Amino acid sequence: MYLCDYKVAPAQRGRGTARAMCLHALSKAVTDRSLWRWSLAYAAAMRCHGKPSVIIAKTIKGYGIKATEENSAGGHGFPLANGEKIMDWVTELYKGDTAPAELVDWGKSLRADWEKKEAEKKAKAAAAPAAPAAPSVKKDKVQAGLAAGAVRAAKDGYPVYSVSSDVQGSTGISGFQKATDRYVDVGIAEANMCSVGAGLSKAGFIPIVDTFGQFGVTKGNLPLTMAALSQAPVIAMFSHVGFQDAADGASHQATTYFAAVSAIPHTLVIAPSCANEAEAFMYDAIKRVADDRKAGRDGESAIFFVGRENYPVEWVSGAKYEWGKAQI
Repeated sequence: MYLCDYKVAPAQRGRGTARAMCLHALSKAVTDRSLWRWSLAYAAAMRCHGKPSVIIAKTIKGYGIKATEENSAGGHGFPLANGEKIMDWVTELYKGDTAPAELVDWGKSLRADWEKKEAEKKAKAAAAPAAPAAPSVKKDKVQAGLAAGAVRAAKDGYPVYSVSSDVQGSTGISGFQKATDRYVDVGIAEANMCSVGAGLSKAGFIPIVDTFGQFGVTKGNLPLTMAALSQAPVIAMFSHVGFQDAADGASHQATTYFAAVSAIPHTLVIAPSCANEAEAFMYDAIKRVADDRKAGRDGESAIFFVGRENYPVEWVSGAKYEWGKAQI
């Protein structure tokens, strides 16, 4: 029995794929979060003999908290930064039922701590002398520049195509996808993503793959190596490097990201420092692949590593970004 998430494979397409693979498809049974409906689907699958069964289920990330469900980044959930909204969330989770007293007491304690800290902040601010206003500095995530460079290259006629593995909102390539509609999401399958990118490269496209750094340099390492050895250059956007794991813990921490890929042949590793530099180098990376193909050369893959914080969009006003030269 298989489980298929029809956020990735819409129901109709999922049923057609299942039939083509001679699978018994159950999709109408699971369209909400009911455990009872899940049990019915499972029971129906167990009654089917002679062929494998697939349950095509619609999943909603962050289900239970409306703000998380509707978050544009598609978050599974977010760390509790403070207790401001904790009681609202407890009420929402239990949908009118009475929440356990222990949970209510815990929530009230967090809310009281937040109120106390807020009061202390306001009192401190009122007592402090007014500080001169700091000059306004435009900031953005570095990966926003990578997406902007890809969009610009697509507008200039380069055959750029995005291949994602479920976290395009976090890596930043979603800006390119929305602007061009040139993308495919293969689901949580980073090795497959890089392999699809290599195949598209062999077909003449300039593919951009994206995921968190830890998954790109581990699960993506072999297909990236094979792409480089198969004259199939791929451009990669790997974000949340180092300890910048979005509170997901050690499993997401890419602490060996430079070392893991720097020895791959025909592969360049780039760490842009700001959005403007990232835009310039992404455009250059795409153009280099196209120029190499035009000249009959194999071309080189390029792997971009970025963090997740906001930085000034440029460090030096009017800076010129030259390929292969560091900004000092």
